[in-house]
Amino acid sequence: MYRQSEVAWLPESARSAILNLAENLTKSQLSRYSIWPPPYNEDCFKSLARFVFDLCYSRDDSDQENPIKKIPAKGYLARLLCRWYKDRRNGTPTGTKKSRRLIVSWTITCAEVWDMGLRLSSQYICCQDFEDSAEMIGRAKFVYDQIRERNPEFKLPEAKAWRDKKPDQYQAVQLPNGSKFLPLTGRDPDTFRQKGAGGVRLEEAAMFVHFGACVSRAGAMVQGPAGKIQGHLHVVSTTRGENTDWIEFKRGTKGES
Repeated sequence: MYRQSEVAWLPESARSAILNLAENLTKSQLSRYSIWPPPYNEDCFKSLARFVFDLCYSRDDSDQENPIKKIPAKGYLARLLCRWYKDRRNGTPTGTKKSRRLIVSWTITCAEVWDMGLRLSSQYICCQDFEDSAEMIGRAKFVYDQIRERNPEFKLPEAKAWRDKKPDQYQAVQLPNGSKFLPLTGRDPDTFRQKGAGGVRLEEAAMFVHFGACVSRAGAMVQGPAGKIQGHLHVVSTTRGENTDWIEFKRGTKGES
């Protein structure tokens, strides 16, 4: 459990959430693939929380005057990150029921960028339509580019990117350590063929026509060798289009933000 002194830099609401939920999330050995400088390069919850709340920005295209916004250190986002980290560390699925607050998906993207920057792996993001998945991949590039541009002292190289049809859509984004963000489509579970994925996120999953098949195939994608920690399956959705399969999955993981 974290001591008060270790989370004193956070606002009270976020500090309380971490002290209540961060149970024995200890540091792990640093990876030789890490591209992040201290204190963001340790595989522990404190490093993740600092990364997201210190460095990360989202984009709100509906706000023409101030579209780029810092990720706020809110209690509900700290709880989301804490749960994401515990499940990711243990290789157990996460189910997140979100409101229409766009910041939840942006915060998850920030956590995934941190994760992929720590190790050599792959993160797949799947929406019902491929175009939306490609746009989600673009968010990962945006988060990384903002960190790189705002912190020149980090000396981070550019991320490689392969564009799709529109400017904010990408077929792939590769971080300097070789980790990749890749899109999938929920309309065709047969495309879920890759093995050994570090993470698979299903976004707006309650809208999926083939929800059960997608979850099953995504679970197979993150399945690692026997005795090893599995990759991380994260299912995210609003209540819009909620179906029986999504309700059962949500109940099984007890996720809500």
